[in-house]
Amino acid sequence: MISSPSSQFPEHMDRKATVLSICIAAVLMLAGCSGSSNTQAPPEAESSPVTPPPTVTDSGPSSPEAPSEPPPDAVTQLIQDALRSDGSVSYRELIDRLGTPRSVSVEPVANTYDPKVVDTLRTMAWAGVEALVYDVASEPRSFLIRFSVLSAQYQTPEGLRVGDSHSRVVDLIGKPTERNNGSNEWVYQESDATPTAMILFLKRGTIQRIDWEFYFS
Repeated sequence: MISSPSSQFPEHMDRKATVLSICIAAVLMLAGCSGSSNTQAPPEAESSPVTPPPTVTDSGPSSPEAPSEPPPDAVTQLIQDALRSDGSVSYRELIDRLGTPRSVSVEPVANTYDPKVVDTLRTMAWAGVEALVYDVASEPRSFLIRFSVLSAQYQTPEGLRVGDSHSRVVDLIGKPTERNNGSNEWVYQESDATPTAMILFLKRGTIQRIDWEFYFS
């Protein structure tokens, strides 16, 4: 199991926790609104006791194949498709396109609108690539919350790689919309109806990690 982002970049834990909370809250709101339009609990259900969310277990990828490194072209194409679709990439699609992950950690998340419904947060890790996926239990929907590249083997659609200098970043995509000198983050934020953000983590003037964060409304 490869190291988690928080162990490599402890100074970013507060920001990542905040972003993750916002993303999950927005996803739950979207799922709750969708579910409320289709179903209505019977009157007697309101007085029934609330059962604590059951523990969610994950049997891992269904493919019996051994973990493999994702093809570089597949990673670049996945990033492009995720950006076009505002993160509408499922857990199964990630496996189909990138291969069997080295590890999958699972966290059960009680739905805000129905505590008896348990959604699933999955952290998937390949060699040099990580993905955070939110699965809604009440309907067949998955949301890619964050996608990360940690290896120079993979390239962004703009041509950036881990290890590139800050001057190359500016040459390729211009100056960031936000710059946090304290944590060495360069943020390129979209501002449309369903915004995304690309965050570059730099150390000594070179890229150490690239994240894409997807927001839902």
